[in-house]
Amino acid sequence: MRYIYNQNPLKPRNDSIKASTSAQSGTPSTVEQNCQKNGETDPRCQWLQERIFVFDQPTIFSNSRQTYLGDKGFLFVPKQCRDNHACKLHIAFHGCEQGYDFPDSTKAVYSKRWSHFVENVGFNEWADANDIVVFYPQARTVTYLAVNPKGCWDFWGYTTNALYPTQQGRQISAVWEMVEALVPNLTQ
Repeated sequence: MRYIYNQNPLKPRNDSIKASTSAQSGTPSTVEQNCQKNGETDPRCQWLQERIFVFDQPTIFSNSRQTYLGDKGFLFVPKQCRDNHACKLHIAFHGCEQGYDFPDSTKAVYSKRWSHFVENVGFNEWADANDIVVFYPQARTVTYLAVNPKGCWDFWGYTTNALYPTQQGRQISAVWEMVEALVPNLTQ
């Protein structure tokens, strides 16, 4: 994809930042405290920890239980976007079994604070190179009465709201309220 929103061409990825690879066994290598791995500083770990911010979704949106939103949400904010530089916003919805609180999901390599999806989906490097803030809202896993045991976003009406696929749907409107709270002076 050469253009986003028919504006400037995308900048190439910064090749000095590489996605992590896991061992053949499928178990990712772990990074010790302070981004140390086998006594060496891991540059991608430091890069991520400087740019990923965790926030309480219930603080932003008080009806999170009614909308089946998780307790945490995540923002990837490139350094240049913190200095009053105008940046775009991308909302990244995780898939089923990929949310932070899903018990069986693959854990992140670099932090216990965020999910494998947030760390490794590939949006962060792209966003950093193109002045884009990535918002990672989180759906909540609900095993009671098998309401949402896989931690999916509502694509079949489990929030008991027939408007679930519209702007008035509980989760979509909640995500938009969080965007409005997180992005001051937002214009559509």
